[in-house]
Amino acid sequence: MLFCKRYIKNGAPQSAVIIPTGISVGDKTVLATVSAHTKKIPPANADVGNVSVRITCGDTEANTSQTYKLTVESDMSINITNPENNSILNHSYQIQFNFTVNKVANCSYKVDDGSYSTPDSISSYNELIHIYQNGIHNITVNCTYSILNTIQTTTFTINDTTAPNITDYSPSGTVSTSTFDLTVTTDENASCRYVPSTEGNITMNYSDMPYNFTDNELSHYKTLTLSNGAYIYSVRW
Repeated sequence: MLFCKRYIKNGAPQSAVIIPTGISVGDKTVLATVSAHTKKIPPANADVGNVSVRITCGDTEANTSQTYKLTVESDMSINITNPENNSILNHSYQIQFNFTVNKVANCSYKVDDGSYSTPDSISSYNELIHIYQNGIHNITVNCTYSILNTIQTTTFTINDTTAPNITDYSPSGTVSTSTFDLTVTTDENASCRYVPSTEGNITMNYSDMPYNFTDNELSHYKTLTLSNGAYIYSVRW
């Protein structure tokens, strides 16, 4: 039977370890599946950086040593700086989203129960994300570096009780071309919808309006092509 000890940086012998498959000890071959030699290399308290591990195996006949050069990686951490965990936001639609990682890692994120974004090799990230509903929301970041994987989630509440206002719109009166842009401007980022009087009740609720504007920020437009006649367009936001 073979008995193996581990030495970290030539220190005192530690407990038994996993021996990589195929190491020859005299005329014997040590297999990694030997249960008596199951232990992590290096130990959890090993220094970050390069580590020398010397393994000595022997039986009643002889003993031998083998030294391995290993690199110990520091733990990976994700810091979501915005929105802060457990914060309350009084605005919706565009949420500033930022996070940093202490390594250049492959990271992706998801909002609530949505799908993860396409992974990207980054150490920091900054984006405006769109969330329309009041209530509790989560953003989860998943990063992988080498064999390390870390997931971090921020939970926040949106409590937006102030509706945006339309500050400008066009056209009005008479237009001289059959194709033109219906445009509106709002005083904050918003998502606007509309319905023409020829297709529905212009007092219908926002959720029932069938058409969206092309843009969802401060300026909103939709290109229309109409025949001659009088039209009324109702816009809600």
